Amino acid sequence: MSWNYNISKLGKNSFILTNKNPYLKKSIGEFQFMYQPKLDLTIPFQYGIEIEFTEASLEEVEGKIKEFYQVSELVYGQDWYVDVDESVTDYHYGGELKSPIFYNDENDWYELKQLCEIVQSLEGTTNEKCSIHLHVDFHRLDFKLEDWNRFLMLWCAYEDVIYEFSRVGKEKIRDYYLEYAIPIRDYILNVMSKGKASDAITGLVCNLDKSCCLNMKNLYHFLSGVSSTLPTIEIRSCNGTLNPILIQNIVRLFAKMLEAVKLTEKELDFYIEKRLYEECSDCCEKALELSNLIFSNDFEKLSFLKQCMMYEKNNTCMR
Repeated sequence: MSWNYNISKLGKNSFILTNKNPYLKKSIGEFQFMYQPKLDLTIPFQYGIEIEFTEASLEEVEGKIKEFYQVSELVYGQDWYVDVDESVTDYHYGGELKSPIFYNDENDWYELKQLCEIVQSLEGTTNEKCSIHLHVDFHRLDFKLEDWNRFLMLWCAYEDVIYEFSRVGKEKIRDYYLEYAIPIRDYILNVMSKGKASDAITGLVCNLDKSCCLNMKNLYHFLSGVSSTLPTIEIRSCNGTLNPILIQNIVRLFAKMLEAVKLTEKELDFYIEKRLYEECSDCCEKALELSNLIFSNDFEKLSFLKQCMMYEKNNTCMR
């Protein structure tokens, strides 16, 4: 399996994407994904990735990973690690790849690419039960309470777009999302209707646990003064994939959303206020809007929009 490993030559902010742009459809249609050696990030992120898969033998995957690292044993947290996952493992087949701590350097992304190819070489694939989970170290983000509140509001304002993106090229979001990645917008808006907006964090955010698209239980413990052994938030919305480019797109989207919370506060607040309570908004228009809000160049914008719109059935944006 060969993946394009070149950096885009598209310039910074060469155009703002809108539905009225006559080149939009052609630009998205002709855009080719590229796997970047590292992401263009401003904030020093620290994160981990979990990749669920089916069909491939756990023993064979583990053996190939040991060959890749040239070791007799894998060290959890230091090497890529393969483990049983009760939602996808069937006897000795299928499981979960767990990354070591990532710092967005070239070796991180090289290893992810190689591990995806290893699983595919052993007939590994993904099904409707599989997902991608991203764990972000919230200590390194140095967020204040209002930052976390803004992040939740941004998520809720564009949650429909996030789930379109989270299909990763499949026709729809997996059926099991209602069990393992429940949308949170209605819950958060209900909390806000009963009190201050900050209550979404300080009071009832403890309910945003592993059954939700955002697992913020550890953050709640931290903000409440309860010690947490894992200082991470977990993002669980995405379907499973073994395509390293689409996984990199996933990390880029959520990293850029977190960056935007810190770097574009006033502009972000305007659009959150505009979108938060809409019931029947145009998802395609919102995807364009979000791409302009959080991404800094055309390559990032088009990578996001292409992944939102890869499956063209019922896709009015691409008609």
